[in-house]
Amino acid sequence: MIQQMWNEEKQHLDTVERLAAKHNTRISWFTAPFSVAAYALGVGSALLGKQGAMACTAAVEQVVGEHYNNQIKELLKDDPERHKDLLKELSKMRDAELHHLKIGEEQHDANSPMYGVFKNVIQLGCKTAIEIAKRV
Repeated sequence: MIQQMWNEEKQHLDTVERLAAKHNTRISWFTAPFSVAAYALGVGSALLGKQGAMACTAAVEQVVGEHYNNQIKELLKDDPERHKDLLKELSKMRDAELHHLKIGEEQHDANSPMYGVFKNVIQLGCKTAIEIAKRV
């Protein structure tokens, strides 16, 4: 299950890099540090065991799913026909992320001690990274 999600995430990265090049969109200067931070978050949550890893997955994927939805809404508002191919790609990736969210939610105990704090800290970090990447 984890390997499948990892493979899908690598595909998403490849897709985003391809789309950025195709649409002449720059990658954030913070891509490398964010990648290191994401890796550290993954390792750190895995060290907490399955509950930690799945709680982290659920927290991250909720934010990522919302981010994809916001991008999709903007493209639909702009020109759905012009953005048809991009919308298809983003929707496909969003659906995979929401599937990861579902797995994470099913595999962790939301009543475990400190879950709420853990989730809020991770989501704040994700949202902050997204806002920084939009600007820099």
